[in-house]
Amino acid sequence: MSKKDDDKVFAFLGAFIPIIGFIIVLLAKKDSKLAMYHAKQGLVLGIVAIIVSVIASIFVRGFLFFGFFGIIFSLRFFCFFNLIENYQKEIKQILFDHLNEHLVLT
Repeated sequence: MSKKDDDKVFAFLGAFIPIIGFIIVLLAKKDSKLAMYHAKQGLVLGIVAIIVSVIASIFVRGFLFFGFFGIIFSLRFFCFFNLIENYQKEIKQILFDHLNEHLVLT
């Protein structure tokens, strides 16, 4: 496997296994910009999904929960296609702008 393919595999792990994948990428591919970018995105989306799930289970019952979950799922799907196309440009969305600034790991 080439280095580029290896980076894509780790980027996939970081993006779709939110907390554990982030730790794996942090330990194995900290120098890869592609892998770290998608790992940070996956971590942010994972944390937001957990928060939304907790809030929805406490306060909201029924169809509203599925609406929140659908938004998070759509964002994950969007991140997946960006990963496939090796797209690293910053995504200007409310969720990522503020939270990614605080996840600088150098």
